[in-house]
Amino acid sequence: MDGLNIEQLQSLLSKDQAALLDTVDEIRRHGVNRYVDLPQLIVCGDQSSGKSSVLEAISGVQFPVNDGLCTRFTTEVILRRETKSLATVKLIPAKDTPASHKDKLSQFEKRSINHAEIPDLISEAKTFMGLTGSSTFSRDVLHLEVSGPKLPHLTLVDLPGLIHHPNKEQTEEDLRIPKELVQTYMSQSSSIVLAIITAKNDTSNQVVLKMAKAADPLGNRTMGIITKPDSLINDSPNELNFFALASNKETYFKLDWHVLRNGDFNERNDSTFNRDAVEKDFFASTIWKNLPSHKRGVEALRTRLSHVLYQQIQKKLPSILKGIVTELAECKETLVRHCSPRDTPGSRRHCEKCTSTGRKCDGYEDNVLETQPAARSWVSNAATKQPKPSRARALVPVSAAATAQPYSVSWLPFYGGELQKRNFDFFQSVTSSALSSFYGSQFWAQETLQVAHQYPALFHAITAFGSIHHSYLSDETPSDVPRIGTNNHIEFGLSEFNKAIKSMSALMTQKELSRHDQQVILTTCVLFTGLSSLQGRQSQAFMHVKNGLRMIHHWRLNHRMITPEEKNAIDMLLLTFVKLDTQIRPYLVGQESLLQWTNEDIVGALSPQRTFQTIFEAYFDLEVLFNKLLRLNFNEHSFKELAIQIGLLTNQGDIWDRQFAHLLSTMTPTASELDALDFIQLRREYARGILSCLVINAEDNVHDDLIPIYQAIIDLSGSVLQKDSYTPRHGIPDSQKLEHPIFVLGSTIIEPLFFTATRCREPTLRRRALYLLHLCPRREGICEGMMAAKIVQKVIEVEEQECPRCIEWHNNHSSPATTTTRSLPPTPTSPQFLPIRTSPHSQNNNFRVTSESMNVILNHLNLPTSPLNYPTAPKTRVAKIAATKSRVAARKSQCSGKGKWVCEKHRVVETQFLLFTERQIKIVIWTGEDCELGRKGREMVLTWW
Repeated sequence: MDGLNIEQLQSLLSKDQAALLDTVDEIRRHGVNRYVDLPQLIVCGDQSSGKSSVLEAISGVQFPVNDGLCTRFTTEVILRRETKSLATVKLIPAKDTPASHKDKLSQFEKRSINHAEIPDLISEAKTFMGLTGSSTFSRDVLHLEVSGPKLPHLTLVDLPGLIHHPNKEQTEEDLRIPKELVQTYMSQSSSIVLAIITAKNDTSNQVVLKMAKAADPLGNRTMGIITKPDSLINDSPNELNFFALASNKETYFKLDWHVLRNGDFNERNDSTFNRDAVEKDFFASTIWKNLPSHKRGVEALRTRLSHVLYQQIQKKLPSILKGIVTELAECKETLVRHCSPRDTPGSRRHCEKCTSTGRKCDGYEDNVLETQPAARSWVSNAATKQPKPSRARALVPVSAAATAQPYSVSWLPFYGGELQKRNFDFFQSVTSSALSSFYGSQFWAQETLQVAHQYPALFHAITAFGSIHHSYLSDETPSDVPRIGTNNHIEFGLSEFNKAIKSMSALMTQKELSRHDQQVILTTCVLFTGLSSLQGRQSQAFMHVKNGLRMIHHWRLNHRMITPEEKNAIDMLLLTFVKLDTQIRPYLVGQESLLQWTNEDIVGALSPQRTFQTIFEAYFDLEVLFNKLLRLNFNEHSFKELAIQIGLLTNQGDIWDRQFAHLLSTMTPTASELDALDFIQLRREYARGILSCLVINAEDNVHDDLIPIYQAIIDLSGSVLQKDSYTPRHGIPDSQKLEHPIFVLGSTIIEPLFFTATRCREPTLRRRALYLLHLCPRREGICEGMMAAKIVQKVIEVEEQECPRCIEWHNNHSSPATTTTRSLPPTPTSPQFLPIRTSPHSQNNNFRVTSESMNVILNHLNLPTSPLNYPTAPKTRVAKIAATKSRVAARKSQCSGKGKWVCEKHRVVETQFLLFTERQIKIVIWTGEDCELGRKGREMVLTWW
C-alpha cells in the first residue's frame, strides 16, 4: 500500500451519510470534543493482535506497524475533505503533563502535501516525544489530520496494545498506561469499540474481551474483529472454535463479529503483494467461506463500519447538542460572575478587578473555545450543499427523551415564526425518517422541505405534522390508556393544520395545475393522512387517502410518461398510496358502499419479464403484489374465477422470488439496503402466509401447517425491531426501552405479528408474537400495535378457555415452575365487550377462505433467524382456567375432530372491523361454532391511543 488509498476511504462513506458526518466533523473542528464525547471508531486489542493493520486496511492510511511505532501511544486520525491534499501531524499533551513538556510538544507540527510521507511524519513525531526505547509508553496523543478533495470526514483512534505481563524491559507503569487509556476511550458512550482478537492466541488469554464487556456489558456498541485466521490449522479444533466465535455464538456482540486476513510484515513490504486479492482467495478456499460474506473481508467491513458509525451519530446527536447547550450555559453563567467581557489576548491576561486591587491576574488560556459562525446542516441523501443563508437559524435542540432520532440543526433560509422554525426542524430531523422508513429519506428530508418554501399548503402541513408528532412522542400517557386532553403542541399543530387546509383549497381552485402542483398536492395529502392518524382520527385519514387516490386516477399519474426528474417523487407517492390503500382494505369489507372506495388499480399490471435493477424496485413490486392480494373480492367472483386469480398471484409471487434472488446474487447491498432486507423478507413471508391460506373450501386447520412461516415472521420481526434500537438484555429485548409508542407511516411488524398471534394456534409461537406487540408499542399508519395486542389477548382467551382440547394441552404441558418464572409481560386492561349481534354469515355459503373472510386474514389494526432469543412464552395456568371456567361454560362444547392445539370448532374464524366513532373502532369476532349455529358475535369497542 502506498500512502493513502482514496477508493478505500470513499467506500467507508456512502452518499447518504456524508452530510451528517460533515456536521459532526464541523463540531469537532471547533474543539467541542474536548467537552463533549463525539462518535468515533476506536481500535483496541492486545499487543501484536494486528490492531494497526486493521486500522490501515479500514482507512487506507499507511502506518509504520513493523516496529510497533504506533502502539506506544494513542494515534488519533482525522480525515477531512478539503480542496488541497495535506497531511499534518501534531502532538497533544496529556492532561496532567508538566508545563515544560507541554510547551515542547506544542512546538511540534509537521506537514506534507505527499500522503506517502505519512509514515515518516509519524516516526519523526515519535522521536520528538522521546519514545526511542522499545518499551516506553506515553499518554500523549499523536494527532494526524489527512485532508484531500475526495476524503470524508471521519475519526479513527488506534490505542496502545494491552500487555498481560511486562517483560524485562517493561515496568508496571508500561503495563498500566495502555490499560488505562483503553478503559478511558471504551468508557465514552459515543465510541464504537472495535475489539481486535488474534487467532494466534487463545481468546481466554486476550484481555480486550473482558475490558470490552466491562465497558459495554450489553455489547451494544462493540464489534469483534478476528485477525490472522491464516495462522490456524485447517479443520483443527482451534479453527472451529474461532469460527464459532465469528458466528457470534460464543461472545455475543450486537454489532456482531468480522474476520480479516491482513498481510504480515514480509508481505506488506513486497511490492507485488495485493492485500485484497490474497484475502479474497483465502476466504474462498477455507472454512471461512461458510461465514456470511458481509462478515469477512475488508471491503465488507468498510460497509459495515460506515453503517455502524452513521447509526451511532444518529443516536448520539441529540445528546451532543444537549451537551453543547449545557456547556454554553455553564460558560455564560461563569462569565456573568466575572467582570466585563475580555475578548482579546491582552484583556484575558488582566481584568479590572485584579488590576484595581494590585493583584496580578492569571487570566485565561488563549485556546478557549471560540464562537464560530453556524455550520451548514446535513440533509439526508444530499448530493450538494445548500449555500449558507444570509441570516442564521437558531439552534433548537430536542430532549433525547422525546426522540431517539438525531435532531438536526437547519440553516436553510427561513422566514417563519419561532414555533414554525422549531417544528419545521423537528420534521426534518425526526418526522421525515418516520415517513420514509427504509426508503424515501431524500424525498421527505430534502426534496419536500425545499419545495415547501414555495407552497404554503405544504409548509403549514409540515410544521403541523412536526408539532403533532412532537406531542405524540412526548406524551406521558401509558400506552394502554387512551390519550385525552390537549397541549400547546397540539393546539399549534391544529392551527397550522387549518392554515394548510385553507392554502390547499386555494391551490386546488386554480384553473390549471402543473405537474409540480400535482405532486405537491399529493404530498400534502399524505401529510394530512399522517396528521389524522397521529390524532387517532382514522375516518379523516380514510378521507384523505380516498381523495389522494381519486386525484392519482384523475391525473393519470400511474399511466403517463414521467421525466427522470419526476421519477423519484412519483415513485415515492405511488408507493405511499399503495401502502395506505393496503392498510385500509380490511375495513372495506361490508362497508364498500358507505366508504365509496375505488377499486381501480393504483399501479398497472406488473410485467413478468421485468428484471429488478435495485432493491427499491423489488420492494415496490412486492408492495404492489401485496395490494393486489388484498383487493381480491370474494363476493364478486365465482369459485373458478377466484381460483384463477389466486393462482396468478401465487405465480407472481414465485416470479418475484426468482427475480429478487437473482438481483441479490449480482450486487453488493449498501449499508441502508442491508437494513431493508429483513423488512422486505418479512413482508414476503407475510404475503406467503396469506397466499397459503387462500384455498377454496379449505378448513381452518390449514394454519397448523404454516408453522415455519409463522416462525420466520417472528424471527424477522425481532430482527427488524432490533435494528430499530431495541436493546437486547441477557438475550431478550429490554422491555423498559420504550416509555411511549413510536409512529411510522408505513406497515412494518404489526400486521404480520397480529396475523401470527391470531392464526397460529401453537401456544408458544403465538405468545412470542403477542410478547413483541406488548414490548414495542407503536403505530404504523392506521395500524396500532397496542390495540392489536388487546384483540390478540381476547382471541387467545376465547379460543384457549373455551376449547377442551386446548385446556387439556395446557394441563399436560404446564408446571408450577414454568408458570411462575416464565410469565407474559403485564397485559393491558381487557377491552369491554358490548351486547352481541347476529352473525352476518349465511349457513348456505359454501365458500370460505380457510373458513375466514379476507378481513380476518388481513387484519391491519394497528437473515431469517433473529439474534434476539426471546423467552419461550408461558403456558396458561390451570388455576386461571379453573377460575374462569364458570364464566365461559355457556359457550363451551365438545371439540370437533380437526385442528391441533385448538379444534376447528372453537377457533375464531371471522372478524369484522367497523369505524364506530371518530377515535373508536368496533370489533366483532365469531368462532367456527358461532358461524355454524348462526350465533351472535362478540363485540368490543377500542379507542386509538
